[in-house]
Amino acid sequence: MEKDPQIIFISHATAEKSVALALKSWIDEHYIGHLKAFASSSPESIPAGKKWFEEIKAALQKATLQIILCSQHSIMRPWINFEAGFAHARDIATIPLCYGGITTATLPMPLSYFQGINLTDNNACNDLFAAIAEHTGGQPPQVSYTNFHAKLLSAVAHVKDTATISDRENKHQEFLEGKFRAILISLTQQQSIQQTNIVISKDRVLLEYTMDRLMDAGLIKLEDDGEHYVLTKEGRAFIFENKLILGQT
Repeated sequence: MEKDPQIIFISHATAEKSVALALKSWIDEHYIGHLKAFASSSPESIPAGKKWFEEIKAALQKATLQIILCSQHSIMRPWINFEAGFAHARDIATIPLCYGGITTATLPMPLSYFQGINLTDNNACNDLFAAIAEHTGGQPPQVSYTNFHAKLLSAVAHVKDTATISDRENKHQEFLEGKFRAILISLTQQQSIQQTNIVISKDRVLLEYTMDRLMDAGLIKLEDDGEHYVLTKEGRAFIFENKLILGQT
């Protein structure tokens, strides 16, 4: 009986999906039948109509290896730390892939517990796929990694160039409903919300996902104390333009 491919879980911030999709595509192409990459931003990983949270949990439970895309943007996301914690609890090998202002030397805890790789290093891809081979029992593809390394660095540059308001506008409609709406309205009634005081779901994971999405959209941010959420300038404009202020007509 033919074995199912081993799963490599790529953990990434929504805004950095171009990097995750480039990595997933290369793994799937060069490890056919042996490895398969999961990235939540890929329609192949989570087809339309599927329950996204259940698909993510199932992939994490099956994963042999986790690769975390670590940038100054992504490491601030609670969702990234949740996925890293889930993998650690299951003793899944984890590789932080660092770029965008973060290096292996500046990784915060708990991500710094894992041996990482700096994407800007010339041997980054050689080291990455040697590590994949070690953790999955295969062999690194006998190909040159030069072009793929350049492709990943190009994807990182693309993230910086396309993190604009126009990208965010396509996502904003979902924030007018449900838990997203409740959080935004709460923030119009008080200056800030402490993480431990938010009650929108009994599931802590869904709570963190909700706040992650609002942060990725640029509508809220964490204050310097790392404990309180506040509206951003864009968030205040979004609330006003969509008449979420109580009493506004």
